[in-house]
Parts: sequence; C-alpha cells; structure tokens
Amino acid sequence: MVDKYKLISGILFTALWIQLCWGFVCTDIAPVLERSQNYINLLLDGVYVVLGLSVIRARRDLIVFGSFVAIASVSAYLNHQGMLVFFNGFRGFIGILLVPPIIRSLVTSYQGKWFVEKMDRMLYVFLWIQVFCIGSQFLRFGAGDEGGGSLGYGYSGMISTLIYVISFYLMNKRWDKDVSYINNLWANRVLIFLLFPSFLNETKISFIYFIAYFILLMKIDRRFIIRLVLSTPLVIILFLILGYVYLAATGTESDRYDTEFFRDYLVGDDIEQLVEVAIAVQEEDVETDNLWVVDLPRFGRLLFIPDALSTTGGGLMLGAGIGQFKGGSIVSVSPFAKKYNWFLRGSLTMLFFILIELGIVGLVWILSSLFSLIFAHNSWSRSKNIMLYSAMVVLLVFVYDNEFRFPNYCIIMFYIFMNGLQHEVDNESEEIVTYA
Repeated sequence: MVDKYKLISGILFTALWIQLCWGFVCTDIAPVLERSQNYINLLLDGVYVVLGLSVIRARRDLIVFGSFVAIASVSAYLNHQGMLVFFNGFRGFIGILLVPPIIRSLVTSYQGKWFVEKMDRMLYVFLWIQVFCIGSQFLRFGAGDEGGGSLGYGYSGMISTLIYVISFYLMNKRWDKDVSYINNLWANRVLIFLLFPSFLNETKISFIYFIAYFILLMKIDRRFIIRLVLSTPLVIILFLILGYVYLAATGTESDRYDTEFFRDYLVGDDIEQLVEVAIAVQEEDVETDNLWVVDLPRFGRLLFIPDALSTTGGGLMLGAGIGQFKGGSIVSVSPFAKKYNWFLRGSLTMLFFILIELGIVGLVWILSSLFSLIFAHNSWSRSKNIMLYSAMVVLLVFVYDNEFRFPNYCIIMFYIFMNGLQHEVDNESEEIVTYA
C-alpha cells in the first residue's frame, strides 16, 4: 500500500525541482525547449491544485480559499468575465491559496521532522546551484536580467529574494545562542558566501536584503534598538563594500546612481510622455524593438490605476477580474488586457497586479492572508528574527516584484513562514519518525 505522506512529499519535491531548474535548462542549455515552459507550468499548476485540495483542512486555509472565491466571483460577475479567463486567472493565485495546506499537512504530520530535514537539505543544495548558474550567466552576459540563476532568464529579482531568505532562514536554524554574534557569523560563513551570486545580476533590491540580513540576525529583545544604533557604523561600512562590489560587477560609474536616476527609475521623469509613447507603440504609430520603451516605471504606473479601473465593472474596489496578466500563449487575453496592453506589460509588482485584478478588497485579502502565515504562533527562540525578515521581504516584493504569483516561490517562502509548526509538533509528540 502506498504511503500517502511519502506520495505527497515525493510529488511536491519532484514538481518543485522541475520548476526551480527547468528555466535554466531552457534559456541557457537548450533554448529549443523554451516553448515547453508554459506547458510544464500548466501541468504542474494542476499538480499543486490536486495536492492542495486533497489536504486542505485547517480553518485558516478554508477561510482564505472561500473568501478568495467569493471576491473573485463577484468581480467576475461585475466584469462579465468568461469562465475560461476566470480559471486561467486562478492560476496566478494557486501558490497563495493551495500551497499553505500542502506545507501544513507535511510539516505538522508525525513525520514532519523527516520532511523538514529533507527540505532544509534541498534549500542548501539550491543555494550552491545558484553559484554555478548565476556565475556562468554573469561570465556570458554580464550583470542583468539574464542572471536568473536556475530559474532562467528574467527571474533575477526572484532568485535574489530566494537566496537571501533561504540563507537567512538556515543561518537562524544553525545559530548557537551560547556564542557571540561574530562567532556565529564565522561558524556559518558559507551561508554568507552563498549570498555572493546576488551581486552578479544587478538586482537593486539586494542592497536592502543584504543590510537587513545582518541587522535582523541580532537578538530581538528590549535592547535591540540600542544594538541597532551601536551597529550603525558597521552597517555603513557594509553598505559601502556592497556598493563597491555591485558597481564593479556591473561596470557602472558611481555617479550614475543619484537622486535623479532613482526618481526616473521608480516614477519616471515625464510619466505622461512615457504613457503617450507606450500607447503609440501599441497602436503601431511607432515601431520599436526596445521593450523598455513600453515598460513604465513601477510607481509611476500606479497613478493611472484609478482611470483604467473606472472603465471596469469592479472599479477600484474589486478590479477588472482575475486573469488580466494571463493569456496570449494558450488562452486568449481578456478585452481589458487588450485595450490596456500598454499599461499592463513590462515590470510587474504584486501591488499593481492585485489592484488591477481584485482592487482594494483584493489587496486587503492578500496582505491579511500572507501575514497570517508569517505571524502564526511560533515558539522558536529566533522566530521573531525570521518573522521580521519575512515581513520586510513581503512588503518589498509588493512594491518591487510579483513573485507570489509563482507556486514554486510560494512553496519555499511559505515553508519558511510555517516551519515553526513542526517545532510545536516536535515538542508535543515524542513519536517522530526520522529517515536517513
């Protein structure tokens, strides 16, 4: 008789490894296979759905799933949305909806210790794989979007986030409270070394991840603020070193990154002119092969959300309906997405994504869902460190990237968020099976 626990965990590990490495195979080793990615992701989305629905039991998970169905259905009704677009759009929420039940069932089982050990080992190996993948991408292409590591081209932001979160998590698990801060860093210096690939792909958010990494490793208690103030000189030194490494890796002059650069990068020097150009490109009044021409700045495009959503049935409160960023390869795009192609394409953030699809109501729903995972009860001595770092990452991802749309990313992140559940089981039950 097949052991259900081993079956579910085996399927999960297999699906996760495929999604974590297939991108590199397609973009760096065998580009002829690149078109297979959409079909593989579609197949694995189905796998996650089956696994998630087969184990969903917890009250929190049922509430999150039920509330999403209610919000998305009302939005779809108001926007006269077809079933095909609706179900295709559901794929963007599979990770948030169905990964937590899967992780919960595996972590809280009496065999949870075995799963945690296997998962921790997998994450450690994953970090070493990035040394090879990003290193080879840097040597071939330089620092840029090509540095997506094992995830492949275009995933530089996601891979950098995963590198820092995984290293921070493993560092805290290996932390020895009986020795000093510096001695702990030295004892686990390999985890700090494994951060290095993030310097080779021009991911600017890595600056914040790196500084916060060392700050939030300090013991969090009543004296945390005092420690933070005393460590300010060291933080400044680390920032300068990181800046030098980043500029050396990217071959960029330091005077390029002034106030005007960041204003133009995030908001746009003349956002209205950029919009006019993007619309002209969509209407084929202007021809260009430069995709950056129609990639509006992350914060600048937020200004146009109210006007765009005013043309929808859901409006600013419930959005245009799920599925606006899906379609085009297997399923056709929605009418709203066709009309506002100039607005939706380019660098996507979770904040922009959720406001467009489910409006303000959806934004409240997704943030409450994520933070209910981050701040779940956890009795680990260093749980506050992981909670705060995780909360910072979530907030940064919301304004910088769109990673929670991907189940493979959610599996790793939610596993780290929910890891403390296994600790509770470990304390309550002496009968835990451990496999070699």
